[in-house]
Amino acid sequence: MKFLSPHRYSPLSPAEFFAAAAATASYLPTATAAASATALTPSA
Repeated sequence: MKFLSPHRYSPLSPAEFFAAAAATASYLPTATAAASATALTPSA
């Protein structure tokens, strides 16, 4: 029996890492735009 698996030590598989990177890349522009809009909007 093989108890030690390489995947046990890596939190993300390559596919999961790619999916997370793609999700982050698609989310960042939205977050940046929202932050810019908030920063440029005068707070009363």
